[in-house]
Amino acid sequence: MKTPSISVCILSYNYGRYLGQAIDSALDQQPGMYRLAEVLVIDDGSTDNSLEVCASYGERVTVVACEHRGFAATLTEAVQRANGAWVALLDADDWFAPHKLATVAAALTPDYLLVQHWEHVVKADGRPLLDRPHPGGNMSTLIVRRDAALDLLPVSNEMFFHVFDYLGRSVKLSDPLMYYRVHDANMTDRTRPGLWQDYLRKVSIDVTDRLRALAKTPPPWADERQLRRLAWHFAAIASGHAREAAVQRHQRGPAMKAITAELFMALIARRAIFARLIGLRSALTMRPTVRLAPRPQQVS
Repeated sequence: MKTPSISVCILSYNYGRYLGQAIDSALDQQPGMYRLAEVLVIDDGSTDNSLEVCASYGERVTVVACEHRGFAATLTEAVQRANGAWVALLDADDWFAPHKLATVAAALTPDYLLVQHWEHVVKADGRPLLDRPHPGGNMSTLIVRRDAALDLLPVSNEMFFHVFDYLGRSVKLSDPLMYYRVHDANMTDRTRPGLWQDYLRKVSIDVTDRLRALAKTPPPWADERQLRRLAWHFAAIASGHAREAAVQRHQRGPAMKAITAELFMALIARRAIFARLIGLRSALTMRPTVRLAPRPQQVS
């Protein structure tokens, strides 16, 4: 089997204080049964020293400097610009374990379109925040096959690539192969009631719309029936986030309306019915199923 080529794509916006560690972790990967095609930094119009940090690496790093357009455009650009058969995504405030690419290489086969792994969760200064590894699921824990990912573009969040997991075309390794940094400048705010769920609801709707569009002309990795049913599943997920947001804000009426839609769509999709019943209990009792995140430590 041909040795898989991997592009490490680092997404950066005003993370100059962390960017060097992210780049070093990509360049210093242990050798294995893979070929590192490139380390690509997509800079979303940073106004700090990010570009100077990139310049210090010379030709070892390829930099795409863009106007500030936001995370969705930057993630889409990363997949478009990558030259490797596989794209290992990395947020500029995170970093890879030295053996990440060597470990995942064995799973980069035609059978899979997505490889996931666990993570270490750390504080801003790199010290552990959790005393054990976390299952992950965020962008820096994903390696996606580029030709399949192109079919999903444009994307607004890494949730789009989890479509391959729902279709049974992914594998998840239990190895914690990256470090996820929690700090006061993280892109997402999970400390205020309902705000994070509002964002996830919108992304879920975006995925739903994309799947319905793809169903009209299915890609090689799914058929029309699979895509339409999965679209209903993501529509149910979107309603679930709306329900959770309403519960966190103590809004009973919107919570009951959302759970009704959630149950209906889940029945059509024939997926995760039990999880929706947990959502029903949450709506009836007005007890959130998701804890608000604690305030992260300040960055010095």
